[in-house]
Amino acid sequence: MSLVDWRRFLLFIFKILGIHLIDLRKTWEKLSLAARVLVAIENPKDIISVALSQAGATPYAQRALLKFAKYIGTRQIAGTFCFRHSAIFCVYFH
Repeated sequence: MSLVDWRRFLLFIFKILGIHLIDLRKTWEKLSLAARVLVAIENPKDIISVALSQAGATPYAQRALLKFAKYIGTRQIAGTFCFRHSAIFCVYFH
């Protein structure tokens, strides 16, 4: 069994067991890209931070969002969203 096959096998087993792996290199690259995008925007009020979920944004997500928006100076949206019809998008704020 090659190394690639072994890795695929382990990922399959981890998925069945409910274990999630995070690739820190990819996460760091995505965070760096997001930071570069945010720095490129001159007016922080042009940025909208969003923490939404269908079941209601978790308190952790809302708290993190509010802190991020406070320190960066952006606008924020935290709440619950639903799709009533294919063209209607509604947001319930907490």
